[in-house]
Amino acid sequence: MKKIITLIIVLSFALSFAQNKKVDYSIFLGRKAKAVIAKEYKFSNLYDYKINAQKVDSLIVKPYNINIPEKALTDKYLDNLKVNKKDSIIFTVNLFSKLSIDINNKRYTFIKYRINNKELTEENQVFIAVKENNLWQEQIANTKELQLLESIMLYSSFSLLFKFFSHTDNPKYPEINKFKPLVKIYNSLEITKLEKVLRENESILKKYIEY
Repeated sequence: MKKIITLIIVLSFALSFAQNKKVDYSIFLGRKAKAVIAKEYKFSNLYDYKINAQKVDSLIVKPYNINIPEKALTDKYLDNLKVNKKDSIIFTVNLFSKLSIDINNKRYTFIKYRINNKELTEENQVFIAVKENNLWQEQIANTKELQLLESIMLYSSFSLLFKFFSHTDNPKYPEINKFKPLVKIYNSLEITKLEKVLRENESILKKYIEY
């Protein structure tokens, strides 16, 4: 049976802000959009770090010591982040969006991000974290399903995915309106077709990706 992902916009969004210049881990909810995944997926949530986090908690400058998916990401760059000083930030991890989803009784989180340092700004990447034995750790995309979801995150954004899901066509987005019939089944986004359209039309759709 094909995997089908249905995203539903929630009218009320969870907004939170950092206070007193301390990292507020609740901010990692970003703007919460509840997602109902047809049959195969029991749980899925899509978040945008940039909606209200802006330049504060969407920008990682030091390692985390709390058991969240973002900690697994900072573990990957632990040595780089340790170089940062309070008055001298050399290395940062810029967070864009996050998809959390249950697959085969395991929770996976796909985080789209970019690392920056004084010498180089790298291309966007997707980090996959998996929760096992109640601990978050890095997961390499070793199945077709994980690879598809990783690619969808890489070639899209929070706003772009909802533009694709919208039941009505917006004249402001002619290219998206054109591609919608190619990726939808019964008002759901079919992830294999969605990934193909996003990847093969990256240059066309890039202008709709908002950070």
